[in-house]
Amino acid sequence: MRDDLGGAIDVAGNAAPDGILGPFREKEASFYTIKDIWSPLQLAEPERFASGLPDGFDGRIRLTNHYTFISTRTCRFTWRLLDFHTPSQRRDGHTVRDQGTATAPALEPGAQEVLRLPRPYGWRRADALALALAPTVTVTDGHELHSWTWTIASATDQARRLVRKGLGPAVRGRLADDRLVLASRHTTVTLDATTGMPAGVTHRGKDFTLSRGPLPTTGTAGLTRLTHGPDGNGYTVEAEHSGVLRHVRWSLHPSGWLQLDYRYHLTGEHRRPLPRRRAAPPPPPPAPRTRRPLLRNAFLRLPTTVLVLASLGFLGLGEQPPTPEWGRLLSENQPYAELAPPDRPRPGLRPDPALRPGRHHHASPRHPPPLNRPPPRQAPAHHGRPPASRPRTRTARPSPASGTSTAVTR
Repeated sequence: MRDDLGGAIDVAGNAAPDGILGPFREKEASFYTIKDIWSPLQLAEPERFASGLPDGFDGRIRLTNHYTFISTRTCRFTWRLLDFHTPSQRRDGHTVRDQGTATAPALEPGAQEVLRLPRPYGWRRADALALALAPTVTVTDGHELHSWTWTIASATDQARRLVRKGLGPAVRGRLADDRLVLASRHTTVTLDATTGMPAGVTHRGKDFTLSRGPLPTTGTAGLTRLTHGPDGNGYTVEAEHSGVLRHVRWSLHPSGWLQLDYRYHLTGEHRRPLPRRRAAPPPPPPAPRTRRPLLRNAFLRLPTTVLVLASLGFLGLGEQPPTPEWGRLLSENQPYAELAPPDRPRPGLRPDPALRPGRHHHASPRHPPPLNRPPPRQAPAHHGRPPASRPRTRTARPSPASGTSTAVTR
């Protein structure tokens, strides 16, 4: 809805405001949120940089490569040390104190690696550190993909450096017609004595639309007590409220800085703070191509390992009873190798008739023939003539009908 167009709905095709770009093609907060979420490189430890650079920052930043096929060798990392303009400089923006290019780590797709940034002399005196990520010109047109900016000094240190409370003459305060006016050298603050909220602020003759605050988004805030008076060279106004807003304190310093401190108590159902977004765990790195060579080497060494273990067991240096061990079994059964040689023929060997079942070859008189076994039968001598055929008689079973039997002789 465009108020400047008589309430018409702005549907100018792709030029319409969509929450990413505004009606004047300006970048809104969603633009940078999408860049942060869709960035192919993410911080592996985002909670470590949630409040700026950590105290013991040593120049190392662990990154995760979310690219599927591209290594970070094709990326370029540029760092800058920034100094923000102060309110007394009457301009916005920042000044680059120092800058350079960091060596991109060889970060494969799905892996993590540490990016090392140089720390030039006096880098702690800068306000912030900015790190920009962009592909090389040989891959794309070199446009920036994502950037991070971390404050080096804490918020307390920044406020202590920027806000100068004690410079200037003492602040004066006066109450007139339900209006409490606080005046310093260049700043005048007017508070409504019936609500305890500011009604207007003037600095160097210029009015600022700072009024009717602070207000809770839900609940009520009713003034119950208002006190004011000098506080050193400054002037302080304290307001007690009933409801969600409990206490408000306004302090005007001699330098013209206006400070606000407040306390509130939220009751009832309310939305809990969203959990901190954490980067997804990186996928496991691809396995190196060494599985097949290792398997081949293991299978080639397996027979040698088995023979070495069996040899140790044969010499009595392997596993002890009652654990079964191949080499020890061979050693214990060695005396019986001549008494009961293997009966089955081995491939490629001609069986020895003397070693067939029922035949025993005694190579030494120390080994007597086995007991409880009849001696081998020998065929009779024929002296060159075939043996006479012996008649064989087969007797038939008697027939149940006649009760007779029949003998057949051949």
